[in-house]
Amino acid sequence: MIPPTVVASLDLACFMQVVMARKSILSTNERDKVRHYVLRGLAALNGNSLPAGETVDHETAFAAFDAVCGAIVACGVSNADLAAHFNQTALHRIHNGSVR
Repeated sequence: MIPPTVVASLDLACFMQVVMARKSILSTNERDKVRHYVLRGLAALNGNSLPAGETVDHETAFAAFDAVCGAIVACGVSNADLAAHFNQTALHRIHNGSVR
């Protein structure tokens, strides 16, 4: 069974990707806040303390990255799976004109 913190980490990471893909819905300030709160949530799920202010420090950002990596590993996603995903999404971005 996949631990709930792993599922929550992936859910938060996916949520951030979906929200950030919809640029017209959010202002620049709102996008920064979404990124900030998702990173804080990921850090908390990974057992790290959160910074007090509105900024996300290096330690919190790394903890968020570590939480997502841990979730990916716990779900059994291989390096080959990741490479295939990034190759496919890169082709999709090129096709849609978002990569120049």
